[in-house]
Amino acid sequence: APSSAMSDEESDYDYDDAGYDGMDDLDDQDESLPEGLIKEVLKEAPDTEWRKPKNGDEVIVHYDGTLQSDGTKFDSSRDRGETFKFTLGMGKVIPGWEKGLATMKRGEISRLTIPPNLAYGEDGAPPKIPGGATIVFEVELLDFISKNDLFRDGGLFKEVVKKGKGYETPSQGDEVVLDVVGSLEDGTEVDRRELIFNVGDEVPGFLPTKGLTKVVKGMKQQETAKCTIRSDYAYGDAGGLEGKVPGGATVVYEFTLKVTRTMEDCSFTEDKSLMKKKMKDGQGFKTPEEFCKATIRVSVAKASGENIVSDRELSFVVGLGKHNDLIEAAALKLKKGEVGELRCSDPSMYASEELGVSDCGEVVYTIECVDFDRAPDKWDLSDTDKVEIAQKKKDMGGEFFKKGRLLLALHKYKGVKSAVEHTDSMKDRELKTRALDLKRAAELNLGMVNLKLKRWSEALRHCNVILTKEPGNIKSLYRRATAQYYLGDFDKCMLDAMRVVEAEPNNAEARKVYTQAKQAQKAHDKKAKGFFGNMCKAFGQEEKGEQATEQPTEETAEETAKEEDPPAATDGDKEAGA
Repeated sequence: APSSAMSDEESDYDYDDAGYDGMDDLDDQDESLPEGLIKEVLKEAPDTEWRKPKNGDEVIVHYDGTLQSDGTKFDSSRDRGETFKFTLGMGKVIPGWEKGLATMKRGEISRLTIPPNLAYGEDGAPPKIPGGATIVFEVELLDFISKNDLFRDGGLFKEVVKKGKGYETPSQGDEVVLDVVGSLEDGTEVDRRELIFNVGDEVPGFLPTKGLTKVVKGMKQQETAKCTIRSDYAYGDAGGLEGKVPGGATVVYEFTLKVTRTMEDCSFTEDKSLMKKKMKDGQGFKTPEEFCKATIRVSVAKASGENIVSDRELSFVVGLGKHNDLIEAAALKLKKGEVGELRCSDPSMYASEELGVSDCGEVVYTIECVDFDRAPDKWDLSDTDKVEIAQKKKDMGGEFFKKGRLLLALHKYKGVKSAVEHTDSMKDRELKTRALDLKRAAELNLGMVNLKLKRWSEALRHCNVILTKEPGNIKSLYRRATAQYYLGDFDKCMLDAMRVVEAEPNNAEARKVYTQAKQAQKAHDKKAKGFFGNMCKAFGQEEKGEQATEQPTEETAEETAKEEDPPAATDGDKEAGA
């Protein structure tokens, strides 16, 4: 088979000297033929074909291979009835093929006469190819899929004009700054600007998001890429840029990636509700740990740009709740020397009496991590240390819960589980039991806090963890029933509430949840019945040629639930604690 018979291992050719030393240089391709390699074009490619495959492209060919000396055929894809595919420039075939195919166009048939130093050398490929043989291949380039053809449909070609620095490329949501120059195929310039946007977001009046995102995600810092973009990936049949681009036109853009500002989720809920934009990179990879002292520099401005606080330096022990939730969350995500920008419109998170920041709509915090004390590495902690840390976090979670700082309470309870994550390796039986009790308590309290935060699905998940091991746990049954009510799963809500009532006949809260779920289910069924009845009625009128007089509206089960007097988000516990 050609893929093995023509491998680099059987050739004396020096691939390093030929430039096949890695994918980094795949675009630096020399199309000239080396001395001794002869190419004869037997059939020209169609006039519409002008591209040639580049290193890294997948090529698809048919071929016949013969010995020049006597014309003996030693290999043929046509005789086997199957095409041959390989990636150009990777050294998977003999050098004569690599060099010859790079000069061909789609649909072209050529004869390549390849000397032994570009084929199988003095050893040959016994028994079919003797040592020192010159071989002849008749090759038809059926197709090739360009590594630069980003969607593999000929719609968007990207060519690196100037290599970038480093290895990092933008991710979804990152803010990027691009220099953009656009032109028509004849060279007429139609666009020149600096573009700032978040990867994946639509840029009004510019190229569609799909193609732009694909291009940018593969770029390195300071890289310049030339992109040839077909109309369906550009401005379509309608054209664009205020008439500068006619309908159906292919456009050519050069993009230079100047800056990437990575976005990182800082929220305690891990739902991207508080994102940090990196304005300046920091040192190393360590960030402050809870219960360690950190020094940060804070500036705060309104979304309009009006300044509120300038360069206020704060030194505090992270995780004790001394500052607002935004500062506490951000401090845990900043490397030394890093500067992050955080936008927030929730005053319960950003308001600060110490900084003089009150409810003023959306604000922008700019925070620099000046320095922080190093915490012991987790692998250096003893089992006793881990359990004590977990206990401390549980106690603090309860205090934060009482004070209504639910996000910090949530974070502490998550920290309990993280601190004693690996209990299986604990040898001390008493310590292991204590660790397991702490994990159980954290799981229970996470169910409760998530209910208070109206994170119904998360509350349900934590309740399920407990109920898998303790099917009769009353608190988790009640909390799960409440979560199911708000998720619109009234039948399951009633089942859980009834189990609580069976265990505790005097539990008025559980009885109330059961009654409310029953009423909500009845109301939902009634609306669903009315919806389908009206729909059938409308169909009947259409069959008679009449116009339906009423259009039904569809409401979700959750909306139905909200019309009733809903159950409390928790079971009335005034303190956090399992």
